[in-house]
Amino acid sequence: MFEKYAQKGWYWLLPALMLAGCQTAPTVRLPGAAASAIKTVRIVAVEAPPLEVLPDPLETRMPNYAHEYNMVLALPGTGTAQEAVYRSPGGILIAGKVGQGDSVEIADLSANGDASALSGYWMPTLELASAAEAQLKAAHITADLKPQAARLPIAAGERTAYIGHWREAVDRWYARNAPASLEGAQTADAVLEVGIGRYRIFEGQTSLQVLLKLIDPHTGQVLAKTSKKSLVVGDTAIPALLYPQGERFKASIRENGGRLIAEAMQDIGLTPVRLSALSTP
Repeated sequence: MFEKYAQKGWYWLLPALMLAGCQTAPTVRLPGAAASAIKTVRIVAVEAPPLEVLPDPLETRMPNYAHEYNMVLALPGTGTAQEAVYRSPGGILIAGKVGQGDSVEIADLSANGDASALSGYWMPTLELASAAEAQLKAAHITADLKPQAARLPIAAGERTAYIGHWREAVDRWYARNAPASLEGAQTADAVLEVGIGRYRIFEGQTSLQVLLKLIDPHTGQVLAKTSKKSLVVGDTAIPALLYPQGERFKASIRENGGRLIAEAMQDIGLTPVRLSALSTP
């Protein structure tokens, strides 16, 4: 019994500890002359890490597993829960526990380098890239959105439920002085890459960190970069956010992510668009 409450007590320390992850460099802003020369932008969404959810939703889906903390032997029909990246209803990828006979589908993300492996999953960075496309067009900049997300630089064997591997991959991508994808980029003045760093739900509070990189497709040099983050505190319980199809959670990411994208593009000097003039798609 003590172990159960002690373990759950650690949840209150986790947000502070996790904030140390996904550290980013200071904002690099475009010089004014360079910004005015950019007329066409290729937008690339970068693969997002799986969503972290605390407390883990397994006990909500399968209440029998709530007794594992108090039992020396697993209850009949439950078995031992495994850590995995799984597809929740609505296609949201979550890193967490999966029980024996669980209703969720374990995702196979091991096909490293193949963007088609992400098809069928909801990718939040594609939603944010769509918001960036709308905002660039509002600023009279021609924008072209790559329809598939570029993969993060992470080994196939590390595409697991261990979030540390994903954070390291995000850091590698953000520090890299080269485009994540050159497909269709050579005809653009710049490539805008949209990524996600911190991405989690904790007791109904949603935290999101948006990362932007603007790259010269011809030289591979990073022209500008920045990060923006938000914490949305609500009274919506985790099951209501993620079920039946995760629409409440997706809507929150679209709304708050669209604002972060607008702020980030203003920070790097790419658009003069004001938040009040924007409508998030």
